[in-house]
Amino acid sequence: DEHRGKTPHEVRAFIEDFYTGFVQDCAREIDPAMPAVVAAHLTVQGSDLGGSERASLIAHEPTFTAAQLTPLGPDGRPAFDYVALGHIHRYQDRNAEAVARGDGPPVVYSSSIERISFKEHDDRKGFVLVDIELGGAEGAGKTTRYTFVDTPARRFLPIEVDATGTPEPTAAVLAAIARVDVTDAVVRVRYTADENQHVDVGAVREALALADTVAAIERDVAPVVRRQRTTVRTDTSLKDAVERYVGQHETLAAMKDALIAAALDLDDALEQKDVG
Repeated sequence: DEHRGKTPHEVRAFIEDFYTGFVQDCAREIDPAMPAVVAAHLTVQGSDLGGSERASLIAHEPTFTAAQLTPLGPDGRPAFDYVALGHIHRYQDRNAEAVARGDGPPVVYSSSIERISFKEHDDRKGFVLVDIELGGAEGAGKTTRYTFVDTPARRFLPIEVDATGTPEPTAAVLAAIARVDVTDAVVRVRYTADENQHVDVGAVREALALADTVAAIERDVAPVVRRQRTTVRTDTSLKDAVERYVGQHETLAAMKDALIAAALDLDDALEQKDVG
């Protein structure tokens, strides 16, 4: 109830301050001779987002810096040996530069072991093995090493086809499928076609028979640009009629005066012929 009237920004600030303080309190209480790990499910500022969470992270989600998660202990050395993070599905060490200088522990998103959407189709998937080697009695000389291990994550295979303007759009889609290995993959086919083009979806499904799952066969219709027809009244002068026609064809704009002159010359010639 004490937070009920707060704005989203105020709630976010409270959460960030609360957990930053919690980590700092833990840093003061731990035994430096023992391995110490922070495990957290949150967002670190500047993280390279995986495909799936780009749309899922909320606007006012609390975020933290790597420094807030790696405070110093009472002895002036980094209090924690490793920060194990979840929430973002892309493998990365958010404290790599500090680790290289020997100033802090790894702050690692370990990835996820499976793909969950086509936005992750080209992401590495796996987990991290961490080894913390103890040093002296007071924790001096502790070292942390970690290794990323790839997992045989299921393949997500998006197939994009532009069939606009092709005489055989079904053949274009089938050719795109034939160029990749769909065996045991989760496949999505998305093709673009003109309004009057027909694609045999049954044939497309047959071509995907070896796939594990056909997530979707999606059609995007290419917009058709329709030019407004020139309207000429019976009482419209020839000059006005030509100007209207040229005004609706950009490629003729540079020749406007010449076309009007030529049309008037032809009109004069026809009129003289009729008189003769």
